[in-house]
Order: sequence, then structure tokens, then C-alpha cells
Amino acid sequence: VACMLDHPGVVLTTSGRSSITLALELLGVAPGEPVLLPTYHCPTMVAPAVTLGATPRFYALDAQGTPDLAALSQQDLSGVRVMLAAHYFGLPQPMQRIRAWCDARNIALIEDCAHALFGQADGRPIGRWGTLAIGSLTKFLPVSEGGCLVRGATAGLPVLQGRTLRSEVKAWV
Repeated sequence: VACMLDHPGVVLTTSGRSSITLALELLGVAPGEPVLLPTYHCPTMVAPAVTLGATPRFYALDAQGTPDLAALSQQDLSGVRVMLAAHYFGLPQPMQRIRAWCDARNIALIEDCAHALFGQADGRPIGRWGTLAIGSLTKFLPVSEGGCLVRGATAGLPVLQGRTLRSEVKAWV
């Protein structure tokens, strides 16, 4: 079964929330900049945007939990460069359609896999559709904290580095 942790570009973080924050920082989200977030959300999805001073702009979902792209297309999306789309309750969303919609508008896609660490969406492993993808390890593994960030195929983003053994030992001490 495909797993986000199998991706060669995975970086471990302390939580899904910290992964979202890091993703927004890597995408260069600036204070006041709008970020598209789903109307069905938890505070973990919204807090990173607020922390960075961005402006959450909520979009509607259809009955399957998929972004209502038709309704979104009718909105003024001036200044929007980032959208977060989630796989809810372990159910893969039709990411190919969402990715194409974002690409047509030059919007970076953060694929939120906090509830779907395993599986496939539209023939690709979970976490491979977004410009960046995030996951939450605490929902699937017996760990007290943990998240992950995966770089997509999009070029131009900085290469993420893991922490060195020395820095990990220093933090532990």
C-alpha cells in the first residue's frame, strides 16, 4: 500500500500543523495574502495561515468533501496563490481535477493528507498531487507527536534538509 512516508522527498516535522506552516513559508505566503482553505476544517488548518498573517479565504465543499470548483471559479481570486485541499476521513479526493484547476490559475496546491497517510488518489500515491503535501503521523502511528512534509514535482522550491544527528542529540539533551 502506498504511503506518504515512502516518498523520497519526505521531511519529518513535529506535527501536521507545523508542516502546514512550513509549506506556507516555503511558498512565500506574505502577511495579508489570501490563502484558500476549506469551509470544513479544524483549527490546525487555519492557525498556520493566521500565524503568518495571511488572510484565510474559505471555499465551499460538495457532498463528497471535494472543493466546489465551479463555485470557486465564480469568485474573485485576485492575489490568491495557495490553496489547501484535504483528503477527509481517509477517503482520497479526485486530486487530478483539483490539480488541473490550480494549474490553470497558477495556484500552488497544498495536499492535506493528515487523514490519509496511505492509499492512492486518481492513480497516484497520496501526497503526490500537491505542490507540497502534509501529513500527520499521530493519527496513524503510535507516536506522541509527528508530521511530515513532502515536496511535489514542482521545481523552484528550496531543497528541504533533515536535522543532523548532532542537532537531534542536542535537542534531546
